[in-house]
Amino acid sequence: MLRTVKAAGSVSAPRAAEAPETGAVGEIGEIKPGAVKRLALSLKKGHYSLICNLPRHYSSGQFVDFYVR
Repeated sequence: MLRTVKAAGSVSAPRAAEAPETGAVGEIGEIKPGAVKRLALSLKKGHYSLICNLPRHYSSGQFVDFYVR
């Protein structure tokens, strides 16, 4: 998860295999298919981008924007 002013889809160059992790506030490492992991964070107000940064996952659209108000 990144705290950024950029939209999640524009964090990286088009078709980049991975996105830069500038502004990272937390992450969950790789997990096996079907497995579950939880991450609890205390987030400040602002815009965040939740991304999957496994190779080619970001470029295939695995990202979303959200705001903490």
